[in-house]
Amino acid sequence: GGENIIAVCDVNGKHVEAAAMKHPQAAKFTDFRKLYDEVGKQCDAVVVSTCEHTHAFATLPALQLKKHVYCEKPLAYNIWETRQVMEAAARAGDAQCYARVRARPRAGP
Repeated sequence: GGENIIAVCDVNGKHVEAAAMKHPQAAKFTDFRKLYDEVGKQCDAVVVSTCEHTHAFATLPALQLKKHVYCEKPLAYNIWETRQVMEAAARAGDAQCYARVRARPRAGP
């Protein structure tokens, strides 16, 4: 049982190599677009933990491939991006799109 990590991706090659040490069987990428092109059809799900301003752009291709997506917060940078992701999720059918949202307690009274 358990997960089977088939690919790791980061724009920083050092981070890719560090992740590859933990998952030596995984393909290595520095561009998520190439990852989707080369191994996108082989995966069941995607974890998006890129820079905040790229979350929607890394999530959309996975949804277009009808893959489950877990995205760190925020899901998108603005309302337009949010709508694009929500529309892609609706078109993805059974694929689920989750965004991690953490509520912070209010400071002060």
